[in-house]
Amino acid sequence: INQGNSFLARYDRRHNGAVVANYQLTGRWSLSAVFEFISGSRFTPVIGQYALPSPTLIGVDLVPVFAPINSVKLADTHRLDLGIKLRGRQRKRWQGEWFAGVYNVYNRAAPIGISIEPSGDGSFRYQQPGLFGLLPFISYGFKFQ
Repeated sequence: INQGNSFLARYDRRHNGAVVANYQLTGRWSLSAVFEFISGSRFTPVIGQYALPSPTLIGVDLVPVFAPINSVKLADTHRLDLGIKLRGRQRKRWQGEWFAGVYNVYNRAAPIGISIEPSGDGSFRYQQPGLFGLLPFISYGFKFQ
């Protein structure tokens, strides 16, 4: 594999960290923020292709040529999440809480992989499709006493 050379693992992410902040506004209201940074994972790019005669002897099959394994790192990603919580009044046997907020405040879609598209000149174009931009949420939770 990889002509006997060592290579980094596919999910080798050197940096994965989060900073969390919570602020109590009043006895019932609180704010929260989370900033998360993740370094990009690795992938093996296609650097060319060559033609082989088709087994049916009609036309040719294009065979991809790959760079060394996991030699390219995808872009780093980061996001900021903000939230607010309202703690309900204490009931006899339970207490409820309302949560509302926004995941990924600055609407930067998190890359989920890489897709390769051949271009007309024989080279390849790489796309990094993302999943979810700005995503608001609201929820209700409760605890039994």
